Amino acid sequence: MGKVPTATEASKKMRLTESIRKKKYPHAIANWPVEDRPREKLLFKGPEFLSNAELLAIFLRVGVKGKTAIGLAQELLSRFGSLRELYAAPLVGTTCILTEHDTRILYCGGLYKIRIKKKDQLDPYLFLALLNCPIVKRQMRAKQFTRDVIDTLGKRIFEVILPIPKDRGLRERIARETQETVLARVALRNKAKQISLDVEGITEAEEDKELLETI
Repeated sequence: MGKVPTATEASKKMRLTESIRKKKYPHAIANWPVEDRPREKLLFKGPEFLSNAELLAIFLRVGVKGKTAIGLAQELLSRFGSLRELYAAPLVGTTCILTEHDTRILYCGGLYKIRIKKKDQLDPYLFLALLNCPIVKRQMRAKQFTRDVIDTLGKRIFEVILPIPKDRGLRERIARETQETVLARVALRNKAKQISLDVEGITEAEEDKELLETI
């Protein structure tokens, strides 16, 4: 059996780990003075002393690479205008397609994952285009309901009618152009990511490792 570290050794190791973390992530909320951290402010002072960004950061829990939870919260509030608008954002009916390039995905509750098994009968990219057309989105908005505090379609999703074009040539053109658009966005996303990695001088594997260490 290995040697069991003493309390003093364990304390030194914890201090060393904390010191390394502070140097590597100097702007992390965990490194802020206790009185400035959102959770501690909520516990000791109450919600009335927190900004909307701080309240939202508590729900977000963590940020993303290069941005704290508060920074991410501020970005969301800037985009939507207010907590009320953010909460009321029409997420029901929002769709996307997962390609072979989307290998690292976090799923949350309330998402429908649909797989097209008979692609010769319904092209996945045609399906994506149909789900995003206005008449389908209006159907989804009309059929949504609130369960607990989350807007959802539930099993009403099976009531949505897709306007599949009868003309085969039109179906093929829509599918082809949708696929070209998706793949072009993937290429631009990968290029933007590679540029940011080149600036920092690290590889994608190193970036992934660093991101996992912050979670």
